[in-house]
Amino acid sequence: MGNKQTKKVYIVKKQLYIIKGGGKMAKELWDPFKEMEEFRKKVDKMFNDFWSTSVFPKNLRIREPLVDVIDNKNAYVAKIDLPGVDPKNVVVNIDKNKVEVKAENKVKKEEKKKNYFKKERSYTGFYKAFTLPEAVNAEKTKMDFKDGVLSLTLPKLKLPKKKVLRLK
Repeated sequence: MGNKQTKKVYIVKKQLYIIKGGGKMAKELWDPFKEMEEFRKKVDKMFNDFWSTSVFPKNLRIREPLVDVIDNKNAYVAKIDLPGVDPKNVVVNIDKNKVEVKAENKVKKEEKKKNYFKKERSYTGFYKAFTLPEAVNAEKTKMDFKDGVLSLTLPKLKLPKKKVLRLK
């Protein structure tokens, strides 16, 4: 009886608290949800710290471009930011409702002077894959590239309407 600790559970403001200790000891509120949230934040930080470092220099990384998708009545319009990319270096793959955009920008600079030679190369790759709510007609898709923005007009695939059959 002397060293037996008791725990009481209370619901306060729709949160679970457990009172630690017993007898004449000071009561301490323990919130398991607060501890779970703190643990989640620590795990998120650990993953962010891990993935933010790379063995590749920043000028060799593949970037994920920003994409805006607008749902019109008969088509989806996607606008993808590809700054500095030559339109000839853009590849778009469409399969049912999946869209994949790949692009690259390679820059080579040479500077020659008397007793001086400088050669620089950089590479920027872009990759974005996204899924649309409905299948689209890849054959009728229209592409436009202006001021570093790729615009895709992806017509929705017209599927046959549901048909009910009955035996006679």
